[in-house]
Amino acid sequence: MAQKVGPFGGNKGDAFDDGVLGYTGLKKVTVGENGNGVDCIKIEYEKDGTFETQMHGSVTGILKEFELNYPDEYITSIQGTYSNVARYNTTIVKTLTFKTSHGRTSPMFGNTAIFSTDFVVEGKAGTKLIGFHGRSGSALDAIGAHFFASASPLKHIEPRGGFGGNAWDDGVYDGVRKISVGLNCGNISYVRFKYVKGSTSVKHSHGKMSEEPKEFKVDYPNEYVTSV
Repeated sequence: MAQKVGPFGGNKGDAFDDGVLGYTGLKKVTVGENGNGVDCIKIEYEKDGTFETQMHGSVTGILKEFELNYPDEYITSIQGTYSNVARYNTTIVKTLTFKTSHGRTSPMFGNTAIFSTDFVVEGKAGTKLIGFHGRSGSALDAIGAHFFASASPLKHIEPRGGFGGNAWDDGVYDGVRKISVGLNCGNISYVRFKYVKGSTSVKHSHGKMSEEPKEFKVDYPNEYVTSV
């Protein structure tokens, strides 16, 4: 399940939220820094097999990149500081440092201040950062992130039940959107699954439908089935 953390920083600028755009991961983060702190952040996301770039803030200084070994490596946490800056007459993000699933730590981006507040943007148990949110205008006013549990190795569970009927195997998909179950005289006679594969949906049904099936919808990608 996805987790939204933050944002941390000031309350001015325009709100942004990349996590609602359906990205599955990110390949590179570019941070703009000037003498006042972090003026912008540019993120290269992966979506449906292609890469898209989102940028927040304004480029007024130097751009520095931090590239990930995508898709094997992902960001697990962000450490940073924020403080009030007279030039912008508001609080902005002063520094950013990223940590990854490979144990790497990026250089510190931005500019330190004597009086500043520390913050950490981190999900639970090493979850994967899949999108940023926050506020930005002339600079990066505030930053937060969406985290999602990283994919675990696939595991095949043997079926439970009888030995009659024809064997079936739907294979492997990105997730499940909906499950429909049909009854016949109090017994389960029919199942239908609506799977997710990239940007498309794939349906598979098994058994014979007698009564109108009952549906169970899954809030994919924020929710997934853990047991039956």
